[in-house]
Amino acid sequence: MQDTRQVIIMRHATALPQAPGERDFDRKLSAQGNREAGAIARWLASSALLPEVIVSSPAARTRATSEAIAAVCKEHAPPIEWDPALYLAEREAVLDSLLGDPRRQMLVGHNPGLEEAVFFLLGEDAATTVMMVPASVCVLALPRSEVNPKPGMARLVAHMRPALLPRSSTRPSSGG
Repeated sequence: MQDTRQVIIMRHATALPQAPGERDFDRKLSAQGNREAGAIARWLASSALLPEVIVSSPAARTRATSEAIAAVCKEHAPPIEWDPALYLAEREAVLDSLLGDPRRQMLVGHNPGLEEAVFFLLGEDAATTVMMVPASVCVLALPRSEVNPKPGMARLVAHMRPALLPRSSTRPSSGG
């Protein structure tokens, strides 16, 4: 692909179950989810794959995931844009959020729409190579000038999920 840009697509980290009377929108990350988000953020940083901007669903679990990514960037933290259209978005809304933005954009959202968008962009074989479990991230190369989604238009640059990271990355620290 010539003249491409990278797009980072991430599913929020593991959230707590919905408590009685709690709105789904307000579900927070579990302790495991906080570790996962931090571990994936460190992996992105060590892989030189940090975004220029994060576009995120405003739900509590996606907010916490997005903020963990930005925190790793420290003084160069990307701005976070809270997009209500991404809360439990279907594939089409996810695709609309990705295309046309020239920056290295990270999109943080929810399944099943997020996974469906990844599979659409990568083509039919994506389901055998990509798993969008909580805290999974896919880095895709997309044609810079393309604004209309087409099946198979992206190339997978990198894929990571917590289970593939070294065990110490997602375990609780034993000290301090």
